[in-house]
Amino acid sequence: MATETGNFVVERHSIDYIPESERHGSPLSLFTLWFSANMQITTVVTGALAVVLGLPLIWALVAIVVGNILGGIFMALHSAQGPTLGIPQMIQSRAQFGFYGAILPLVLVILIILGIIAANVLNLYGIFLTTTTTIAALQRLRTSLSTRLGFVLGAAIVGTAVAVLGQGNFIANYTNFLLLLLYFVIPWSAINLVDFYLLRREQYDINSIFDPNGIYGRVNWRAILAYVVAILLELPFISTTPFTGPLVAYLGVADIAWIVGLAAAGILYYALMRTRVVAVRA
Repeated sequence: MATETGNFVVERHSIDYIPESERHGSPLSLFTLWFSANMQITTVVTGALAVVLGLPLIWALVAIVVGNILGGIFMALHSAQGPTLGIPQMIQSRAQFGFYGAILPLVLVILIILGIIAANVLNLYGIFLTTTTTIAALQRLRTSLSTRLGFVLGAAIVGTAVAVLGQGNFIANYTNFLLLLLYFVIPWSAINLVDFYLLRREQYDINSIFDPNGIYGRVNWRAILAYVVAILLELPFISTTPFTGPLVAYLGVADIAWIVGLAAAGILYYALMRTRVVAVRA
């Protein structure tokens, strides 16, 4: 629900459940929001990386189109969870990792988001949601307007400092950052999608997601194990400037760590959680 004063509207909800009656918008409104948010310099740089990495222009364009289509499939599968559950994706992670266990991937995401704060306002709000989700697991937090502004301004200052420090070799630093993003986010994505579509089949207890003593527990060590093992299995296949895995040379310096992380996390989580989820559903 939004509080309106004159022409100024402030959304009161943040990381809590959004009732059906208070939801609004359409696929078109989502398109305009995210399209405008991505019309900035980092999007241009990301598109140019294919050429910088050595691909001819034609194959670079093919890679961009195919990459966006494949990535869009995964994003669509994540996006569909919002209307079904009515809660932010970060909060929903508690159903996989546990109320406190979800802090692990969230802390990593906070560090990663700081690297992409430049000209994108949505990234600033993204770090607000991620940080408040993490803190809310440890103590009660009222997300007032001043709280939101404090998080956003703090993130902007830190992000600006990181950008200034890394400006001397922007392309290399940005490439390494994008790869680092994949190494940590892809295993989380696999665990989340397997849980939502294959194990729990879109059926969740929303109240338990906000309760450390709920059915999802405080820490789900099975999910933590799958997540950490997947990241460790990625290491031999990582190809970045700071670190190159021992198996990269046999792959023509190609980086397939994210593929390994996707498969390993999804398979391990399914194997470790299948009997437990079936027992709960029964």
